[in-house]
Amino acid sequence: MKSKIALMTLAMTFSTWAFTAISAVNMPKEATLSLLSYEGYTDPQMNDIFSNLMLIKYGVKLIIKNKNITNENQLYDLVRAKQIDLFTPGLDIINEKKFDFISKKIAEPLDIANIPNYQHLIPKHHKPAYLVRDQKVYGAAFTAGAYWIVYRKSKFSSPPNSYKFFWNPKYKNRYAIGDYPAHNAYLVALALGKTGDDIYSYDALFNDPQYRKKYLEFHVNRKSNWNMIDREVDYNNVDIALTLAQAFPKLNKRSDRWGITQPKEGQLGWVDHWMIGYSLHGNPAKKLLAEEFINFTLSSEYQRKVLLEANALEPVNRDVLKQVDWTKVPELAHLKNIDLVYSLRTAFIKSQNTRARAGFEINFQLAMEGRPLDTPLP
Repeated sequence: MKSKIALMTLAMTFSTWAFTAISAVNMPKEATLSLLSYEGYTDPQMNDIFSNLMLIKYGVKLIIKNKNITNENQLYDLVRAKQIDLFTPGLDIINEKKFDFISKKIAEPLDIANIPNYQHLIPKHHKPAYLVRDQKVYGAAFTAGAYWIVYRKSKFSSPPNSYKFFWNPKYKNRYAIGDYPAHNAYLVALALGKTGDDIYSYDALFNDPQYRKKYLEFHVNRKSNWNMIDREVDYNNVDIALTLAQAFPKLNKRSDRWGITQPKEGQLGWVDHWMIGYSLHGNPAKKLLAEEFINFTLSSEYQRKVLLEANALEPVNRDVLKQVDWTKVPELAHLKNIDLVYSLRTAFIKSQNTRARAGFEINFQLAMEGRPLDTPLP
């Protein structure tokens, strides 16, 4: 009983900023929302709070089912199969031909009037061109970030603020990297001083002998890879790693102290979004519930508690950083001066054509197996 009362109290607290306007849409007595998102993006207790809000507001008993993304292809396959109502794609794949959610009409436009917290987004996330088609908005930024370097403090006299540390023989078989084929290729390009479009060009990169050598070494000499997001366990047997920062709040509280640093060569920024699948086409009641959920997750309270404090991810609600007591979360101090953080962002990760995407994936698999890389055809 106490937990139910506490949950209702939290729900009433959230209600002051999470509700949209009451709608004339007729709600069912029961409904289910199926989510596909990266691990950590939703929180079971927060889902319960939201369900209670919907019960209070609409009288609907809402069940939220969340599936974690284990590979990017799920974002197309499951949404296209109408198994998912809400999903969180990155900006680089939204309009990529392989996915192309908007042109293929497997994503539904949002009614921004049902998402009042949208107005609190950082300006650059407000109706970006890649989410707008025929004056309709097809997604809302949810969280953002970049690749950082985390390191075991006992192994470094000063922060390893360069990608070049991953080629230092001292750390052979002592580092962890992610499993994003294209992203890994871009990060090797940054380490070699590539700039502009050359960072993203499959042909320019893999026709360069020096690049091919460094790319292969980067993968062959790794200790391990993390899948989609980094978790605390991914750092048990390494001294340095590429990170999206999600594991850092837990990692930094261990007895083997860890630090986080921004590579001096620059960072590749990413943005993940909420989009609504066409499983809700022609279902205004469930679509409204989905928009209510987006609004709930864009609130400053949700963005602070779930994204920033629990996962060290960057909020997109512009008011959040003003509300953080940094003395309580010193491990997140690297995000305190967000303008300085953004100043070292080289660019946002870009879309690829089908050929380049396949090429990055093929060479990633070859490198992971220590086999000779493929050479791009003319």
